[in-house]
Amino acid sequence: MALAAPASEAKGAVIEIRDASGRTRTWSIAALGEVQRAFLTRSVEAITRMAGMDDAAVMQALEAPTDVGTLAYAVSAAAAAPSIAQLDPEAALLAEGARLKSDLLERAGGALGVGQVASLLRVSRQAVDKRRKAGKLIAVPAGEDYVYPACQFTDDGLVTGLDKALGVMPVQDPWMRLGWLLTEDDVLEGSSPLAALKSGSVRKVVELAAGHGGE
Repeated sequence: MALAAPASEAKGAVIEIRDASGRTRTWSIAALGEVQRAFLTRSVEAITRMAGMDDAAVMQALEAPTDVGTLAYAVSAAAAAPSIAQLDPEAALLAEGARLKSDLLERAGGALGVGQVASLLRVSRQAVDKRRKAGKLIAVPAGEDYVYPACQFTDDGLVTGLDKALGVMPVQDPWMRLGWLLTEDDVLEGSSPLAALKSGSVRKVVELAAGHGGE
């Protein structure tokens, strides 16, 4: 990997990586500001170290369905190393949290962008955003935007009854809501709230949601 120009030379600045097959991939960093370049430099150093992990850890990371998931797995493994854990004890906790979120999104069938959700629900992007703010859809942060776990939708739109369940749930954190939706519960005879909704048990799920996270 090589930086084609130093940070002070904005024009034509690129990152080049040549893979095992000899193919070269290039990313332009000309538009990045000084702070973003500093972040990139430090991140590249970390990724270079992580690339030296054992094959088992690398393969597990590569099995993630997204590039962000791959990075989350790799960071989680690297942060658990004694040398890192002693120097930066919070790193392991943050990395593990990122890995768990990646796992949760994978269990949810991935995520959809606001445009995809708008098409699926046959509404405008503004209407999707309004429903998100009202807590009628589960949307998790993705940088400066949000993505929508795919499991809450069917070909016909939103899973029936989910908006009612979310509307009465005291818990507002979207990751906790998603975890609840996918977790089996004895009250639902071992089914998850999502599965129960799909089977028509809307009333039971709404009652369960109303007590989730309450006093």
